[in-house]
Amino acid sequence: MHTYETRGAIRGSYVVLTGCGVLIALILIAVLRNRKDASMSSAAALAAISNLHGVTWPTNTATTAFAIWRYRASTDGKYRNTETLAKLETDEDSFSSWYASATNFLSEDGQIGATYDAKLIAKAKWWAPHELSDTNAVLLSHEINLPTGVSSKLRLIAGATGTNRVIYLHCHVLHP
Repeated sequence: MHTYETRGAIRGSYVVLTGCGVLIALILIAVLRNRKDASMSSAAALAAISNLHGVTWPTNTATTAFAIWRYRASTDGKYRNTETLAKLETDEDSFSSWYASATNFLSEDGQIGATYDAKLIAKAKWWAPHELSDTNAVLLSHEINLPTGVSSKLRLIAGATGTNRVIYLHCHVLHP
């Protein structure tokens, strides 16, 4: 195959993958838009976030707490907001394997001391990433802005709790 044919095949593959990503995002928007309540299961919400941000979750993970809510803010005009909080727990081996691959895609903001967030604690009493030790907590993030008008910010705050790892997930989606 000639070089220009190889480049064309690569570009074609990229266009197909991009199209699939946009299609998944549009499906997610339709699902979120058509749900008038906030009674989405944790598995469905985590799958939607995974598809939207292109991130997978560690194997052997248990969702130990979950909250989702929707609202309109006067400053957002015609847009709607969906916020999701989850507390995931996994073993050290699963976390280490996941972390090695996740940092190829997610931005690593280094070790952090997570701040107390009264707004999120008001929605979920169990939201406590600020209680993680500063020496072993790390912040991973990802942001997207789609041509459809959807934007989303994903924050993962991970730390150790004894022999396990805990990941606090906060995802904010702004959609038409």
